[in-house]
This record gives sequence, C-alpha cells and structure tokens, in this order.
Amino acid sequence: MGYKTLVAVVLMMVMWTTTAEAKPMEPITGAAIDSLFLKPHHSEITGQMLLNAQRYYGVPARAMLTVMGAETSMGDPHLGGAGMVGAHNYGCMRAYGLWSKTKWGELASGTIWLSGRNWLAFPSPVIGVNAMGRLMKVGPTHKPGEYKACLISVPPDWERFARTWYGADVAGCVQYIANLNVIYKRLGVKAEGAGYSW
Repeated sequence: MGYKTLVAVVLMMVMWTTTAEAKPMEPITGAAIDSLFLKPHHSEITGQMLLNAQRYYGVPARAMLTVMGAETSMGDPHLGGAGMVGAHNYGCMRAYGLWSKTKWGELASGTIWLSGRNWLAFPSPVIGVNAMGRLMKVGPTHKPGEYKACLISVPPDWERFARTWYGADVAGCVQYIANLNVIYKRLGVKAEGAGYSW
C-alpha cells in the first residue's frame, strides 16, 4: 500500500469514527432548562414556562432567559433583587403611562416602587413570564414589534434590542449589551455540552 493510499484510508477512518460518534442534539426541554440554568439560581421560573411563552408569543426561550439573566439573574431571589423577583417581574418591566391598557400591563396585579421608579408587579411566576413574552412580542408601545424583530434573529441583535429595552442614553448601556452577548453564548455552550440545542 502506497503512502498516499495509506493517508487516504486513515483520513476516511477518522472521518467515519468522528461521524459515528457525533450524536444529534436534542431540542432543549423544560426539565433541562430547569436543571442547567434555573435551579442553580433558586428561581421560581420553570423551563416549561419559558417554552410555553415561546410557543404562545414566538419569542425564543433562550433570548427571553438571556434578558432575565441580565435583569434579575434568571429570577434569583438573592442576586436578582428580592423586590423585583418577589413581584414576578423578571425582566424589570417599567410601569409607564397607561400601563394597565397594554397587552402586558393588563396581566399585572399592580405596581411596586423601587429605586425611585414604578415597576409592574404580577400575581404569579407564570403570569410574570407570560407578560414578558407579550411585551417582547408586541412592544414597545411607541415602536410595536421592535423587540421581537431583534430577538428572532440568530443570534439576536442585542445592540438594537438594548437601545430600546435598556435605553441608548442610559449609563451602562454598552456594558449591558456585552452582558447580553455573554449570557446568550453561555446558555448555548452549556446546553450543547449537555446534548441540547435551542
């Protein structure tokens, strides 16, 4: 057997072995989101809530969890702020103007005053997650559909999203965008390491 033939045979064997060993990724499940991301944060949010919101509102669960991670450490009662998490407002949604007339605000049970600002409060974790899904689907009020347009691209357009969600002129916006990118990537890497895609 000549050298070139031997090299070709070895390469074919390596390719066959690599292909044979590669397992297809499974779509991520609610239970996997719980164990990989939410339970370590002692969060009252569940993976199934996120997947349901994705199905109802068309906003990717991974993108929603990224924003929740940046805002309240995925609903962590210690790291995310007891007031905001206690109000089931995992995305730090503000109570602006006629908030009760909005699709997301109509789910609120009222508001809470924290750090000199008015925030929406929701009666339960599932309603808080659904309110965030609604806002991300149809909001903001002055630019309907902007959030969803940013979040359905792969990867999401975090810079464009943050300019409206966080505020382009708000101090810390550049760091907020960087944090969104880091969280989004980490969610993907950790899920892939466990054999899941999302």
